Amino acid sequence: MLDIAYEAGTSGQHIIDDMGRDDLVGSLLLLHGLHPVALEDRVLGALAKVRPQLGHHGGDVELLGIGDDGRVRLRLAGNCNGCASSRVTLDHAIESAIYAAAPDVTGVDVEGAGDAGNAQQDFVPVEEVMADAASAARAGSWTDADCLELFKGMSYGAVQS
Repeated sequence: MLDIAYEAGTSGQHIIDDMGRDDLVGSLLLLHGLHPVALEDRVLGALAKVRPQLGHHGGDVELLGIGDDGRVRLRLAGNCNGCASSRVTLDHAIESAIYAAAPDVTGVDVEGAGDAGNAQQDFVPVEEVMADAASAARAGSWTDADCLELFKGMSYGAVQS
């Protein structure tokens, strides 16, 4: 589909860009390694979205680079550098925006944020999900979901006839 759209010329290329910006379609394209927007561009776009919020507090963020392993390196600047609340700012604004725009990022390392660095503990990189799924498929088996033990004995409001 992407080839057909691309061959349609400029209008087709705009369609491809629109598909990449759509959350659901963009995620599907990413899953198959077909996302039309480069990782760095997606990260820069995420940072552009949080800059106004940081600017209101006299801060800024700079992209230092993205490693071959997918780890993003950032530097907090202005009032955010060394600020007691920079960790909270990082967690809620910057990292959330990055992971939403680029779920293929494997981690975030930040200069000037104290002990920051991959603070989003519940984030699972897409590569890990795909590797687990591929491994289960090769084994021809399901993976145990131990967390389901939490739901044993709970009532779900089922109606009995």
